[in-house]
Amino acid sequence: HITMGTEAMATTVPDDLHDRTETVKAQIAELFRLNQLFRTSYEHLSIAIMHGRRKKLLKEEEIVELEMLNRKANAAKHEGLGIEKPSEQTPLRMSGAEAFEERDMEALGNCIGDLEHQYSKRLGRPLRKNEPRYRYEPRPCNIGNFVAIVCLDALDPPMEFV
Repeated sequence: HITMGTEAMATTVPDDLHDRTETVKAQIAELFRLNQLFRTSYEHLSIAIMHGRRKKLLKEEEIVELEMLNRKANAAKHEGLGIEKPSEQTPLRMSGAEAFEERDMEALGNCIGDLEHQYSKRLGRPLRKNEPRYRYEPRPCNIGNFVAIVCLDALDPPMEFV
């Protein structure tokens, strides 16, 4: 880490701060460029990209490059900014809200089983192998890596849920 400022107000920053800020500057420049091109006022590059895709104002190659830049800039702003290795001496303490959220996330893990149970009841038969079918796609607007889509092909009409 690098320390900046006077001794009275020293600030520690990540070693790669320059690289991070250059990436974020590129993100801002692209958002500004797209807003000028589209005559819009989007606040997020991902939304401007989505607009360009929907209106067919951007080529697919450019969309891919912009999405990669957006992911990289978002990572520069949000990832790798914590402590490098938590001390094994210091116990991890969670607030009540964090503990509740963790329990809630554990409960979500059983949603697939519940979905399959309800699907089987709806069909009135045991599920077959690979039923329901799942497919994965890149998430819209660069929100995370992938989204799981459950395909309920045996329904009439077939349905998909994200």
